Amino acid sequence: MCSVLKLLPVRVVVSLLAHGQFRMATKCPLCGKKSMVANKRKLLRGHYNPVNRYRKYPNLQWAKVNGKRIKICTSCIKKTALTRK
Repeated sequence: MCSVLKLLPVRVVVSLLAHGQFRMATKCPLCGKKSMVANKRKLLRGHYNPVNRYRKYPNLQWAKVNGKRIKICTSCIKKTALTRK
């Protein structure tokens, strides 16, 4: 957690996290892959075809890059593993 959050009271931290002030990474710092909006179609027999929109997030995992632990997407993890060999 951030050093600023350690100084704040627990009540304040919980409220900040609940209101989305401090969020985890949703973007890969290496390749720039970020979330996208996708559609889920309900195929009905008539002309009215409603669409539910939802957000797809990249698969970010903790990994060590240049001695630092950062969250990067799995495709970047695979790329760095290939370049190391």
